[in-house]
Amino acid sequence: MEKPHKQHMLPPIGKKGSLKKHSYDGSFATHVLAHMVSAVVDSVSDGIFILYPKGKELYIHHANRTMAGLLQTKLEGRAVKDVLPTEEWRRLRPLLRMIGRGCKTRCVRTSFQTLNGETHQIKLRIEPICLNGNAQALVGTVKMLTQSVKIQRENRQLRQRFAASFEHAPYGVCFIGTQHQPSLVNNAMAQMLGHMPHILQNMRVENLVHAEDRPVFERALEKVFMGERTYDGIEVRMLMENGRPIWVAMSLSLANHGSARYAVMQTLDITLRKQNEADLLKLATEDYLTGVSNRLVFERRLKEAIINAQRYGRKGAVLFIDMDDFKMVNDTFGHKVGDAALKAVAHCVRSQIRATDTLARLGGDEFAAILEEANLENAQKKAVALRTSIAALKIPTGEGQYLDVSASVGVKVFDGADADLNVETITHAADRAMYRQKGLAKTEVPPY
Repeated sequence: MEKPHKQHMLPPIGKKGSLKKHSYDGSFATHVLAHMVSAVVDSVSDGIFILYPKGKELYIHHANRTMAGLLQTKLEGRAVKDVLPTEEWRRLRPLLRMIGRGCKTRCVRTSFQTLNGETHQIKLRIEPICLNGNAQALVGTVKMLTQSVKIQRENRQLRQRFAASFEHAPYGVCFIGTQHQPSLVNNAMAQMLGHMPHILQNMRVENLVHAEDRPVFERALEKVFMGERTYDGIEVRMLMENGRPIWVAMSLSLANHGSARYAVMQTLDITLRKQNEADLLKLATEDYLTGVSNRLVFERRLKEAIINAQRYGRKGAVLFIDMDDFKMVNDTFGHKVGDAALKAVAHCVRSQIRATDTLARLGGDEFAAILEEANLENAQKKAVALRTSIAALKIPTGEGQYLDVSASVGVKVFDGADADLNVETITHAADRAMYRQKGLAKTEVPPY
């Protein structure tokens, strides 16, 4: 086996060629240890320094690189008062003297300004090295807090801005925990629902949603907690403290705070908008006087009835209803009585047909009803029943007087087997049947 080269071998201790004994004595070990300590001290991020008294002044015996970098000047062997701004030295000197006299460690948080004008937040710890009750030196450490203090200040400002925005937001906001209880509720949400915030925090959020809308809300909330999606602008009804429902546009999103998970629910009261929409829909689809459907809805429903009849091979019927001598009613008793007569007829017909059937006022004193899945026999019986019911109406004209009214009813049955069915032909046929029946008003059997 080849021997290692001599220059890579250390001579054995105590034999010929060994290192001199003084290389391993106490002074050498102390020197090595001092260098090791110095290397460690220079590697830490905290500022470290040692002060020792000389006459009436304190001098810097040692300062690590962090400390030198902080003060941006050479420190070794210099008096403390010469490396600090005058105001900083005046603030620090009483503390150092107190520590030197009492031989007690002190730790303070303070601001600190360097010679170049930079201000830092620091945590300063001064520990005296005492002998016989007298401080022989002071060992100090400086922990820089500037960045953390800045972050804390920014976080505090963010929290303050969030709190202000949260409390004064014009829309309701609450944080829902995994147990589905609101953990944080703003004033707008509490006022919207008529509850105190602490009352809402003891309720399950599902119980604040209208029973008919609750399934939709529960599915949305579950998907938010699972992280599958967020929701923006879903419209549901929430319940006020008195049980009255209000419409809200709701947004749901997920927020994590450490290990805690929250669903953030934001709500905007849209009850007035919903009411306006309902009013517009009513104007667009209902007759303003009688409350039954208008011609537009009648035509659309008849198209749907034709399609269903053709798809499933069924029959249906249209009843065309026209009041007799209605112009004379208006001319003799006025439009107020005429309007009352129209309302009474509409109510009468509505009560005689099924909820699934459609009744519409086509204009003036003309009404039409769509009877789905009705054959000729059923339609004829219904026409006779309607004529009889309308003839039994008594319309008040004032001063205890009543007006008798009557109506003619024409019937047109349509069959899904007919491929040429359309709204115009069916309506026109029912109208012609009504006029034939009006011409024979004195007979009980209409010519269908």
